Amino acid sequence: MSAPLLAGRFRLRRRLGEGGFGVVYEAEDAERRERVALKRLRVGQSGALRLLEREFRPLAEVRHPNLVRLHEVFADEHEPFFTMELVEGRDFVAWAREAPRSEDALKQALAQLAHGVSAIHRANKLHRDLKPSNVVVTDEGRVVILDFGLVSSATPDEQPSDHGLAGTPTYMSPEQVRGTQLTEASDWYSVGVILYEALTGRPPFQGEPMQVIAEQQRRNPDRPSALAASVPPDLDALCAALLRRDPAERPIEREILAALGSFQPSAPSAAEQRRDLAAPTVDSTFVGRARELAALAAAAEDAQTKAVLVLLDGAGGIGKTRLAEAALAALDPSSLVLMSRSASTTGSYATLSGPLDQLSRWLLALPQRELEALLPRGLDLAARAFAPLARLRGAGAAPSTDPIEPIHARRRAARVLRELLQRVAARTRVVMLLDDLDQGDLDSAAVLGELLRPPDPPAMLVLCTCTRARDGERCPLSVFRALTEAYGAEFDLRTIDLGPLDDADALAIASSVTDGGDPTRVLAVAAGNPLAIEQLAALADPGAPRSIELVVSERIDALAPPARAVLEAIALAGRPLSQATAGRAAELDAAGTLGALAALRVGGLVRAR
Repeated sequence: MSAPLLAGRFRLRRRLGEGGFGVVYEAEDAERRERVALKRLRVGQSGALRLLEREFRPLAEVRHPNLVRLHEVFADEHEPFFTMELVEGRDFVAWAREAPRSEDALKQALAQLAHGVSAIHRANKLHRDLKPSNVVVTDEGRVVILDFGLVSSATPDEQPSDHGLAGTPTYMSPEQVRGTQLTEASDWYSVGVILYEALTGRPPFQGEPMQVIAEQQRRNPDRPSALAASVPPDLDALCAALLRRDPAERPIEREILAALGSFQPSAPSAAEQRRDLAAPTVDSTFVGRARELAALAAAAEDAQTKAVLVLLDGAGGIGKTRLAEAALAALDPSSLVLMSRSASTTGSYATLSGPLDQLSRWLLALPQRELEALLPRGLDLAARAFAPLARLRGAGAAPSTDPIEPIHARRRAARVLRELLQRVAARTRVVMLLDDLDQGDLDSAAVLGELLRPPDPPAMLVLCTCTRARDGERCPLSVFRALTEAYGAEFDLRTIDLGPLDDADALAIASSVTDGGDPTRVLAVAAGNPLAIEQLAALADPGAPRSIELVVSERIDALAPPARAVLEAIALAGRPLSQATAGRAAELDAAGTLGALAALRVGGLVRAR
């Protein structure tokens, strides 16, 4: 007899490992039909679930190629567990030591590790437990940081008081052992220990834990080159800098990436870092756009009694997503905000997948009686078309008994979803943000048209961002244009054209990120584009301003040869390519192609969908 499913969904296959907070298994997810990693927290462990909710869950919504993707949290028979992406590979040091690695290969892997650590820091978190077993390199060359069991806030007042009691002494920074305030430099020290071991085959300090701790507090370690003559000089210097006892003397993110021949990653949007059902946060450098914010506030007010579709249209980097999030942040915190970044999703109805997943989670969090009152008849039809709604099956909705032809299935499913949203909108404010709609799928657009058509569409705000093509053509919204033509003034479609910032607002952004030098030096070159302003103003060289094209060119020149070859193939094609085609054009095998694409995605140089 097979073992029962955990939460009626997961079947354990094999044990993968054990950590301080629980045991990790490979499991089969019957709902998603895929293998996942499942970590069971120890029964009775004091505060385990509280720690999970307070420190672990915020990282579940941070999406980055070099961080393990966290899925869901469950409490099955009073035993908490969570699921995450199953990552198979070797730990970082084993990968680096098992075969001779070229300096370029090691630098590329370290750059991926650094980008992953930076993503954690940009979420205002510290990992606190970076060590070789928590950093895996897959066969495709992707570097992935695992295990966020000790993650904590980077804000001093919110840090736990057990700095010196949690972690592995060999890889902990001197200040972490002492139990004093931690900063991003503490994680970078751990990266230095990993690098030291990858270069020499041993950690910088050896012996019993108390001996290691005493040596850490007493001195800086010997350079890796003192143990291994073949250590590249630049990696030798970087490792020594990362392992300095004084956190203030360690290099910062930009310096580390520069030493690795990489570049500073673009700051992720708040949409990528927000929790599914929490109010969005706004980057501290958001300024200006008073007229546009007022227009969005008016649209949100009108959307309490009718459906309103707003299109934020403009050039790349002009600040469409930040403006949308600033508007949403001003809403009542009880608002149900459903968000999608279509360029990062695949499959049927990809654009709607994220919002519908968030909608189903919100519904399942309601008391059973309230949930049953909201679910319409025929929900099973919608669940067949829209996979995220499948978890609502059996939650109280009456099944449909009407015969239905396959050709009409999508329209019927959309009508059931429309009724569901009507009921939810009568209970709370509903806002849907569809970011990068120009990268979305046509099937989702057709369903949106069915949801928003008069008469009596759900009273909700649908806010879309779209990047205008270089030839000036607007985002293709043929479905909505057809609705406008058919229903005229009954269909409320509003367009906001987002242009360059004025000089005062541009100067405010440049001043917030300039590291030395005169912030006004970049204004003429950046031409009011917020992304260009930030990229140019943050350059370490405070000299004469350079064009954004030159900055991008320098980034490309710094790429490792495999990543550059793939990028050149994509650029020469002038259209989307499959991964296999890009790899063949770059004369790379599958592993080399995936590793190169991971590096390009981290740097924001390519988009995958």
